[in-house]
Parts: sequence; C-alpha cells; structure tokens
Amino acid sequence: MRCLYRVLTVCCQEHPQGWSLESIRKQARAFRKDREKLIQSVPLGPGKLPKKIINNPYSVLPRRLWDLYAGRVVHTPRLTTPYWAISHSWTNDMERQYMAVNQHLWKVPLPKGVNLETIRQEVLGFRRPAENINVEYCWLDILCLRQTDYVQTKVQKAEQRIDVPTIGNVYLKAEKVIRYLNGLGRALEPIDAEIPWEQWSDRHWMRRAWTLQEATSAITTLHGGLYDMETEDQKWAREFVQSHVDKIRDWYKTGSTSGVLHLIRNQMRFRAATGEVDKIAGLNYMLQSTRLPVYNPCEDQDEAWASSVRQMPYVLKLELLFNFPHPADKGSPSWAPSWSSL
Repeated sequence: MRCLYRVLTVCCQEHPQGWSLESIRKQARAFRKDREKLIQSVPLGPGKLPKKIINNPYSVLPRRLWDLYAGRVVHTPRLTTPYWAISHSWTNDMERQYMAVNQHLWKVPLPKGVNLETIRQEVLGFRRPAENINVEYCWLDILCLRQTDYVQTKVQKAEQRIDVPTIGNVYLKAEKVIRYLNGLGRALEPIDAEIPWEQWSDRHWMRRAWTLQEATSAITTLHGGLYDMETEDQKWAREFVQSHVDKIRDWYKTGSTSGVLHLIRNQMRFRAATGEVDKIAGLNYMLQSTRLPVYNPCEDQDEAWASSVRQMPYVLKLELLFNFPHPADKGSPSWAPSWSSL
C-alpha cells in the first residue's frame, strides 16, 4: 500500500514524457544524495570530534509540498512548480493524529478543534483567477517537515538536520505567504495597543523564535484567520506585525554583515522556543553565513552557540570581540562570550 501511494504521489507531479518507475527511483536516489552532499564534517583539532555543517545552505529547496487539489503531500525531487507557504505559531493545545494526507508517515499536530480541510479551503479561497493569482501547491510545516513523535528516529534526524535550519528558504522562494498570528486555523485575535509586543502571549506569532527567519520573505503576505468582517483592533494587530516584520526584512535585504547583537538583544531574547538550541538555529539563518551548522535538538546550547560563532562572517566575530574582549565565563577556553551571557 505504501509503495502504491508513493507511485501515485509521483504521478501527481510534472514529469517529462516517457517517464518510468525506474526513472522515478533514480530521481529519488539522486535527490537524497544531493542533500547528503551538502553535509560536510569540519575537524576541530586533536582529541575533538568533527562538527557537521551545511554547505551552500541558501540553495536548499523544500523536500515536500502539499498538493491542495489532490489532497496529499507530494515529494519534490525537482522543484519546478510555484507554491505558497503557510507561516503560523504553534499553540499549547496541539493534538497529534495520523492522517492519510501524508500517508500516516508521522502524526500531524493540529490545534484542538482545527480541521485540515478547513485550512485547505481557506487557502484555495485566496485564489483570484481573473488577477492571475492561483495556488495549487502549498508548504505547511506540519505536513511537509517530518515531525518528531516524542522519540526521534534516524530518518527524522537525517531530514531535520538540514531542513530545519534552512526553513527560511521556503518563505524566500514562495510566491505568497499566508500568516496565522494566533495559531494555525485560528481566528486573528485583537491586541491591546498599550501592551508592548515583548509582553504578548509567548504563543503569538511575533513571540516565536522560528518566525524570525520567516520574516525574511519580501513577497506578498496574506493573513489567515479573518473569518468575519475585520475589526479595527484586528486591523491594528495585523498592521503592527507587518510594520515590525518590514523592519526585519529591510535589515536582511541589505545583506548587512553587522548587527548580530541587535538581533539577539532586541529580537531573539524576547522570543520563545522549545529550547535555546532552536533560538540559535533560527538566528544562524539570519546571519547569512556561507555555511550553517546542522540542527541537533539534543545538542548542548553552548556547543551549538560555539558552532554558530565558527561559521559567522569575520565582521560579526569582530563585533562580538569588541563588545566582549574577555571570555564571559571564568576559565572558558574560548574567546567568544557564552550564549547565556548575551
């Protein structure tokens, strides 16, 4: 049954005339090999284990897409079709369940009471054929990024170490992005204008660590969760978030090689994540290094930060050195400050 599903999945994608099952297998094997070639082991010195890094990380494309017409997740060994992407914050009441849409490969986490079909219909509702605005494929992390079901498997680890730190590419290359500020499929909630964003709920889109790199996209952003007539409070919340995102985007678009402390102290420190390693991985993408450390959720935060510093452009290292001329931790052999001291 699983083999049949994979064949049908591939048939839903565009292939040249005369394709065969063998050509599909070769394409899948070539895709996996190309991904693995991005990983390189970097020696750290005598008596130390080498660290793995991702070469040319900004060339990584989505591994899977959600086919909205067929209602299934398809593999994309050769990404030749335009797609949209969904950006959302995870809620506290996410419920995991197996679904046919991804062939039950992993449990799909959804906010309680939210139906995947409703989300599909809402995305398709953004189509404007008269204005040449169409959507057939969409990227949604819970469907296209292999999720961990409490215990990380070998396959999950292999995929996530490349796919997670390069999530920002998904949004950079998407035609449009649909943003849910209060959870996937949830209505947009008004925000008290007197409360600074740093004090909003840590489950709001603005307060999540991973959404920082999602703000790099310069394409048109649509807002999901507007199921009734938009209120003035909802409009204010939407416009405030957009203005804040525009500032981050402008900084990123300039290709700035300075401001790592600004990103940490004014952005990442106010954002929440499952662990500090997630914050470091999200920050790495913003620094526009030519190489990125692989993602390892079980890694010690200081080791993850040390790997990040090693791959930073020299100008960013100088910024850290001038602001922290002495190691932050007494007896630390490294010149750079520890993550906790920032």
